[in-house]
Amino acid sequence: MSAISEDQAALRRTWEEHGCVVLEGTVPDDAIDRLLEDLARAAAEGDDRLLARTPEDPDGYVPLRAGAAVEHVADPHAHLAAARDLLLSDALVAWLRLVFDAEPLLFRALAVERGEAQGPHQDSAYVAVSSPQALVSAYVALEDAQEGSGELVYWEGSHRVPEHLFSGRYKHWNPERDGDAEHEAWRRELEEHVAELPRRTFLPRKGDVLVWSADLVHAAAPVTDEGRTRRSLVAHYCPVGVEPAYFGYREDRRTTVAYNGGRYASEHHDLEPEPAPPEEEEETIPTAAEQQAVRAERRQPSGAEPSGQPLRRRSGGLVGRVRGILGDR
Repeated sequence: MSAISEDQAALRRTWEEHGCVVLEGTVPDDAIDRLLEDLARAAAEGDDRLLARTPEDPDGYVPLRAGAAVEHVADPHAHLAAARDLLLSDALVAWLRLVFDAEPLLFRALAVERGEAQGPHQDSAYVAVSSPQALVSAYVALEDAQEGSGELVYWEGSHRVPEHLFSGRYKHWNPERDGDAEHEAWRRELEEHVAELPRRTFLPRKGDVLVWSADLVHAAAPVTDEGRTRRSLVAHYCPVGVEPAYFGYREDRRTTVAYNGGRYASEHHDLEPEPAPPEEEEETIPTAAEQQAVRAERRQPSGAEPSGQPLRRRSGGLVGRVRGILGDR
């Protein structure tokens, strides 16, 4: 890893001690406003490219219909450049590269309109990657957060609580394999583990970013004011070389695209593969016979036709290369 600045070193110490860092004001307002305008236009006019969860469709994602009451949009970065600009911003990519010591891969995201209560949990139990501890999550505030909106809460240092392995082996909970009873037991364990740890409520200003590690215990407070929004982006990352679980069962979702020092993928959308770089032409070495033919041509009197017409007419190609080689001697 290359040398880091004093500010980066301080953030790294906070990361290791608390399991998270806040990158204050790292996303400019104009970039956020572009995304909010895109999302508002899509909600008003409809946009079949975007997949949304609505009160009418609480259990899945449907193409965004005009006038729908949107709760959140899945993987907006797949189609909206403004979302990519925020989720792979300069500051966020720089931090993720410092954490991973590798190029970051954005592989899942939500554009959240309204919050909802969630109990204490760790992302490593629900977001599966091939190396569980290489998972990092981020919350990008698209507006000033307010109490009562289902705001994010977390427990400092909770990334170091005793590890729970489902079925005695797995970081990731699988309902068919592990069952609901073990899931509830794990949730009770978490509540016991964090009881004595500092509980923090994240009330960011527009443009702030919270980044947290795979095992940080966090939750969402109850929504006590239904009129309040919690506009934000929530995203998951891993290093390039580590694979999201869906890469294993969705071959058509393995495409990744380079963007601003990172890469992105999508669980819900087809992405256009990057064009392959043009192949370099191999320099051909003229044979001894070809070199001899060029020498013979050079010895011909001016105006005479050499034997070997095809070679003369390829003066921009093979003959030019042969002459270059001979001229270097």
